[in-house]
Amino acid sequence: MENSEGPLAGRVAVAIGVGRRAGIGFAVAANLVAAGAPVLVHSWSPHDAEQPWGADPVGDAGIVDLLGSEGPGCATSPPTSPSRGRTPG
Repeated sequence: MENSEGPLAGRVAVAIGVGRRAGIGFAVAANLVAAGAPVLVHSWSPHDAEQPWGADPVGDAGIVDLLGSEGPGCATSPPTSPSRGRTPG
C-alpha cells in the first residue's frame, strides 16, 4: 500500500491492529498511506472474531483493498498459512 507523493514518500511504516475499519490501527494506516508512506499492515482477525464487536465483514483482503492494494509488494496471508509461522493456541 503506497502513495508515491506526500510528506512520507520514500519512508516505510508498519501499522499493527489493522483488522477492522472501526479501529485505530486502520485509521493510522490510512493516514500513513495518504501521507505517502508504503505501509506494512498486520492484523489478527481471529481475535476480533472472538470479541463482542466481531471481525470486520470485509475481511483482511477487503481491509487491504480499502487501503489501496496496488503494487507488487501487497499480499495477504491467512492465519493458517505456513508463511505466518505457528499459530497461537
